[in-house]
Amino acid sequence: KPLVIRVIHNGTQLEVMVLLPHVAKLHALMPFKAPPDMSRYVLSPMPGLLVDVAVVPGQKVQAGERVAVIEAMKMENVLFAAADGVVGKVLAAKGESLTVDQPIVEFA
Repeated sequence: KPLVIRVIHNGTQLEVMVLLPHVAKLHALMPFKAPPDMSRYVLSPMPGLLVDVAVVPGQKVQAGERVAVIEAMKMENVLFAAADGVVGKVLAAKGESLTVDQPIVEFA
C-alpha cells in the first residue's frame, strides 16, 4: 500500500506517493487515466428528488442564477449556476430520483 504525503511549501500544495522500488517500476507501466471534465455540468450534490428545473435548453444564465431544486430529507436545496453560460441540455426530469454527482444540466 503506497504512502501518500501532502506537502505544502510557499502556498503550493503537492501530493507525493512513496513506493517500494519494485512497486514504483510497476506503477510507471500503468496507463494514466484522466478524470472526465465535469465543469460544464450542474451535478447533484446528494441523493434526492428533483423538484424543479428552472432552465430550458438555449437559455442564457448568469452565475448565481437558480438552475434546479433538489429535495433531500424533507429539505429543499437550490442549485445555482457557477458561471455565466448557455444551457445545452437538461439531462434530468422533474420528479426523477437523483444519485450523488448525477448530471442535471449541461452547459453548451
